[in-house]
Amino acid sequence: MNADAKSWLDRVRAAWNERAAQWDEMSEANARAPDRPADLERTVAALTDAGLAVARLRDAEVAGRQVRQAFLPCVEALVEVVGPPEPAGDGPAAFWGLTLAVADLDGAVERLGDRIGPPRDAVQPGRRIATVRPEAGLGVRLALMTPREPGSA
Repeated sequence: MNADAKSWLDRVRAAWNERAAQWDEMSEANARAPDRPADLERTVAALTDAGLAVARLRDAEVAGRQVRQAFLPCVEALVEVVGPPEPAGDGPAAFWGLTLAVADLDGAVERLGDRIGPPRDAVQPGRRIATVRPEAGLGVRLALMTPREPGSA
């Protein structure tokens, strides 16, 4: 890595680390607030208006709360929208987290050690997922997942 790239990377890491605690706090408050305004249908409508299509919709329990999840494939990514089963206000949508597809989930989990949970079956049939623990200090929820099979949602 050349000196300019290393200097830039060092600045980005420093800025990220300065803000990590604040992002962790905001992320946790956002995820746990039972009265957080949310309207999954409105958010999904905006995404479908932008050209995405819902591949799957399901009701589930996350952290002890009933939620509705919508899955919208977008090129190589999968947009997952999570909200209450019924609209709960007219507040803005909020970023929940990011899931990255990795070719070698077991290898990634081994390299991350205790900063990530063990792989488990994902909602999508045939896929596995592992969640990076908050103690990793990323400031945003992050999960790693096996890639989609071609033609699947």
